[in-house]
Amino acid sequence: MKKKKKGIAGKIILVVVLLLLAAGGFLIWQSVNAMKNMAMVEPMELKKKDLRNTVTFSGIVESNTFEQVTSGMNLPIATVNVKEGDIVKKGDILATLDSDTIEDDILQQQANLDSKSLSSGYVVSDAERQYMDTAAQIENGTYAEIYSARVSLDNAKTKLERAREDYERQLSTAGSDKDSSFVSASASVESAKTELSYAEEDLARAKRERENEDYVSIRAQKKAYDEAKKEYDERFDKKNRDEVQAARDEYEQAQENYSYIMNSRANGGSNFTDADAEAAAKEVKTAKSNLEAVEKKYDVKTKVETYDDALIAYTDAKAKIDSNHDLAVINAERAVARAKTALDNAQNQVKGVITGNDTKNDTYAQAVTDAQKAVDQAEEAYDLAVKRANNTLSELKAAADKQRVLSNDNSSQLISIEILKERLDKCVITALCDGTITQSNAIVGGSSQGILFIIEDTSDLKFVSAVKEYSVGNLTKDEDVTVNIPALYKDFPGKISHVSAAGTKGTDGKSDGNATFSVSTDIKDTDENVLIGMTAKGTVITDEVKDVYAVSYDCVAETDGKSHICEAVYSDETKTYTVKFVEVTTGFEANAEVEIKSSELHDGMLILPNAADYTEGQMVMNPNAIMSSAAANNSAAETTASAE
Repeated sequence: MKKKKKGIAGKIILVVVLLLLAAGGFLIWQSVNAMKNMAMVEPMELKKKDLRNTVTFSGIVESNTFEQVTSGMNLPIATVNVKEGDIVKKGDILATLDSDTIEDDILQQQANLDSKSLSSGYVVSDAERQYMDTAAQIENGTYAEIYSARVSLDNAKTKLERAREDYERQLSTAGSDKDSSFVSASASVESAKTELSYAEEDLARAKRERENEDYVSIRAQKKAYDEAKKEYDERFDKKNRDEVQAARDEYEQAQENYSYIMNSRANGGSNFTDADAEAAAKEVKTAKSNLEAVEKKYDVKTKVETYDDALIAYTDAKAKIDSNHDLAVINAERAVARAKTALDNAQNQVKGVITGNDTKNDTYAQAVTDAQKAVDQAEEAYDLAVKRANNTLSELKAAADKQRVLSNDNSSQLISIEILKERLDKCVITALCDGTITQSNAIVGGSSQGILFIIEDTSDLKFVSAVKEYSVGNLTKDEDVTVNIPALYKDFPGKISHVSAAGTKGTDGKSDGNATFSVSTDIKDTDENVLIGMTAKGTVITDEVKDVYAVSYDCVAETDGKSHICEAVYSDETKTYTVKFVEVTTGFEANAEVEIKSSELHDGMLILPNAADYTEGQMVMNPNAIMSSAAANNSAAETTASAE
C-alpha cells in the first residue's frame, strides 16, 4: 500500500509541472504573437541639459619665448658654462670663444697708438686719466667689485678650511660626552640666531638707505649741471647746432680724404700725386679754420666744455654714491647668507648630538661639501667680476680713444682698434633672454658658427595649430579655450593669442592649397609636467544654451508644416505603449541635438526615435518592459514549482 501511494503522488507532481510548463509556453506564445503586431522600440527619457556648439583643433606645445643664440664669429669655443635644462637669466654668460689673437692685436694697436701720442706731446684727457686709474685699480686689486669678490672668495676658502678641521675633530672625538656637546651646540644656535638678526637688520638698513638715498653732498654739482644745460639749450639752438655740425662734418670729411690719400701713397699706390696730397692738406686746413670760426662765433667750445664738465662731475659723484649703496647692500646680503648658513650648521650640530654621533659626522661632512660648493661659487663670482671689470675698462678705453681723435690724426688706427674691440665683445656669448636652455650645440674646442644655444621659457607656453578653413571663421583673438594635454589627462585654461590672416603658404609665398590657418593659443596656469613638444587639443565653445529640453534630430518629424515628437504613453490595462504626437517648436541647434519647446514637455517623458516612422495611436512595445515581464513570469513559475 505504501508503494502505491508513493507512485500516485509522483504522478500528481508530474501533472502539475506539465501544467505549469504549458501555462508558461502559452504566455510566451501570447507575447510573441503580440510582438508580431507591435513595433519594437527603445524610447529615451526626456530631461533638461546644456547644449553647445564647439570647435576643436589640435597642435603642439611650444614656448612663447624662443631665442637662437649665435656668435657671428669663426673662432674655437674656449668654455661652455651651461648645459641643456639649465635655467638662465638675460645677460648670463653661456660660453666664451678663444680671443687670444684678438687681444694680442688690440694690445699691439694700442701700443703703437700710445707711442705716437707720446712722440707728439699729447696731453692726457680726463677720459684717459679715468681709464688709466681704473686700469691701475684692476692691476693692484683695489677695484671695488674685484676686491669684494676676492674677499668673498677668501672667506669661503677660510670657511672650507674650518669645516674640514671641524670634521676631522669630530671624527677624532666621536663618542664624547653628549651632554656637554648638546650645551655647546645649543649655545652656538642661539649665537647664530643673534648674528642672523643683526645681519638682517643691517641688510634692511642698507636697502632703506639705497631706496631713500640723499644726494645732499652733490647738490652743488647738480645745480651747476642744470645751469650749464639750461644755458647750453637756450643759447645753442638747433639752427646754430646745424651750422656747427655742418662745419664739423666738412672738417672730418677733409681729414678722411687726406688720410686716405696718404695711406694709399704709403702703401705704394700711384693714383695720387704730390699735388693731390697738398690739395687735400689744404682742404683740411681750410675746413679746420672754418670750424674754429663757427665755434668761436657761437662760443661753442666754452658752452660745451662747461656743460660736459658739469655733467661729468655730477654723474661721477652720483655713480660713486650709487656704487657705495649697491656695495653696501651686496655685502649685507652676503652677511645674511653667511649667518643663515652658520645657523643651519649650528642647528644641524644640535640634531647631531640628539640623534647620535653618526648623524653628527654626516652633518660635518655635509658642511664640508657645502663649504666646497661655496668656494666654487665664489670663484665663479670672482671670475665674473674680473670679466666685468675688463669690459668696463674696454668702455673707458673707447671713450679715451674717442677723446684722442680730437687731438691727433690717428683716426684710422683707432677705428681698427674699435673694430677689434667689437669682435672681442662677441667672444663672450650671453643669454638674450630669461629662460631654459632647451638645446646646446656648443662644444669646447668646436666651431662657433651656427646656432650655439636655443633658449625657451618653459613657464610661458602656447600651442600652435593648423585649423581648417571651415572652422577658423569661428575663432577670434582673446577667445577662451579649454586646452587638454592627452599625455597628462588634464585640462588647462587658455586664450587665443593669434589667428593668421592668410592660409599657409609655400616656399614661393603663395598658398599651398591646403587651406589651413595658423592659430596660437596661450596656455595658462601650467605646471612642470607640461613639456615643450607635447600634443594638445583646444576646444572653443562658439554657442551655448543651458537647462533646456533637447532630443536628437531624428526624434522630430513634420506634419502639415508643424513639428512634433512622439511620446510613448503606457497603459496599465493593455500593458502596452501607445504613440502620442506632441507638437513642439525647435530652437537652438547643436552638433547632434536640437532644442524643443512645448508646454506639454516634462521630465521623464518617453520619447521615440525616428519619429517619422510612427502614426498617432499606434501601439509599440518597449523591449525592456518585455524582458522585465518575462523575467517576472519565469520567477513566479519557479517559485510555484519549488513550493510543490
